[in-house]
Amino acid sequence: MSGLWPNTQRSRAYDLYILSVVSLFTSSVVMQITELVYSHDDLRYVAEILFLLVACVINLFKISHILHRHTPISRLLSDLEREPPAELRQYCQEAIDKTDKRCKNFAILLLAICMGTGLSWSVSPLIVDRGKEDGSLVLVFAARFPFDLSKNNFYAIALIYEVIVVTGFSFVHAAVSLIQLVIIIHMCGRFEMLNTLLTSTDERAVDEFNRKANVSTRERELFSSPESLEEHLSSNSIIKFTNNDGLSRPQKLSLILESCSKNLEMNQEIETTSGGSIKSWVETSNSEQCCLNHTRYHCLVQCVQMHTRLVRSTYHGHWDGHVINEPGSLPPSDGPKLPQGEFTLPEVAYQDALPIPYEKFKDLQQLKKFCGEEARTFYSQLPKMAPGEKSKKKDRKNRIEIVFPNVVKIQKAVQRKSL
Repeated sequence: MSGLWPNTQRSRAYDLYILSVVSLFTSSVVMQITELVYSHDDLRYVAEILFLLVACVINLFKISHILHRHTPISRLLSDLEREPPAELRQYCQEAIDKTDKRCKNFAILLLAICMGTGLSWSVSPLIVDRGKEDGSLVLVFAARFPFDLSKNNFYAIALIYEVIVVTGFSFVHAAVSLIQLVIIIHMCGRFEMLNTLLTSTDERAVDEFNRKANVSTRERELFSSPESLEEHLSSNSIIKFTNNDGLSRPQKLSLILESCSKNLEMNQEIETTSGGSIKSWVETSNSEQCCLNHTRYHCLVQCVQMHTRLVRSTYHGHWDGHVINEPGSLPPSDGPKLPQGEFTLPEVAYQDALPIPYEKFKDLQQLKKFCGEEARTFYSQLPKMAPGEKSKKKDRKNRIEIVFPNVVKIQKAVQRKSL
C-alpha cells in the first residue's frame, strides 16, 4: 500500500509541474497563432497548430481528470489500507496485467503527438529557410517572425534568444514531453488499477452484504417465532430456566427475547413484562466484544442469559413479579419499588446465575471472548461451583459481590434508605 500513495498524492511539486506544462502549451499556441496570422498561405503551419491544439486538449483533459479524481482516490486508498497486504498485491498485479497493453498504445500515440509537434515547431526555421540565397542565421530567424531582426537595436539580444530557441528548445520540449508522458501514462495505469481494485472491493462488499442478509433473514425467521427460539435455547442448555413453581422456562421469556433482540448493546433500560412488574435498569458491558466474534444469535443468547440472571438476582423473585419475603410491592405505573429492609439473595437466584456450561470452553480465554470480563471473573472465582451446591454465607456474599456488583450497590443503597 505504501507504494501506491506517493504516486497518486498531490504535492506542491506536482502542482508546479501542471502549471509549467499549461504555460508551455499556452505560449506555444500563442506563437503558432501569430505565425498563422502572418503566414496564412502556408498549410504546414496550419497542420502544426492543429497537432498542437490536439496535444493541448488531450493533456488538459487528463490533468483535469487527475485533479477531479484526487479526492475519491484518496478515500479509496485509505479504505484499501485496511486490506491484507498479500491480497492487495494480488489485486494490483491483476490490474497492472489488464491495463499494460492499453497504456502502451496510449504512450505511443501521445509520444508521437508531443515529440512531433515540439520538434517540428522548434527546428522548422532551419528546414524551411535553408534554401534562401542569404544563408545567414539572422535571415533564417527573420523569416520565422513577422518583424525584421536585422533592422532594430536589439539585434544581439534577438540573435541570442533565437539561437537558444533553435538549439535548446527542441531538447527542452522533448524532455518536458517525456516527463509529462511518463506521469500521464503512470497515472493512467494507476487509475485503471484503482478502478479494478474498487470493482473487486465492491464485489467483495456485495458478497459480504448478501451473506449477512441471508444470516439476518434466517435470524428474523427465528425471532418471529419465540416458541422455536425458546425450544432451541432449552435444547442447547444455554440457559437454565427454573423457579420455585417448577416451570421449565419463565412465563415472560418471549418478552425478554423481544426486548433483547432490540437492545443487543445492553446499555439501555429493558422492560421484561408488559405490566411493568419486573423491570431492570442494570447496565452490562462487553456485548460489543461478543458481537465482534460471534453472530447476532450468540449475542442474543448472551443478552437473554445475562438479562435473566440480573433480573432474578436483583429482585430475587419469580417471573410473575412475586417478591420473596414480600416486604414491598412493585406497582406497574411508577416502576420498581425496592423492598424496605435487608436485601438477601435466595439460593435459587444464585444457582440460576450460571449462564453457560463451563465445559463448553477449553480455557478462560475463549470464555472471555464470548461473555466478556465479567464471565471470566465469575468462572475464575467459581471454577468448581456446581448448580445447587450450597456454600457458607460469607463465601457466598463475597462471590455475589464479584458476580453481581450492581446488586451489591442496590443492597447498600437500600440499607442506607437512600432509594
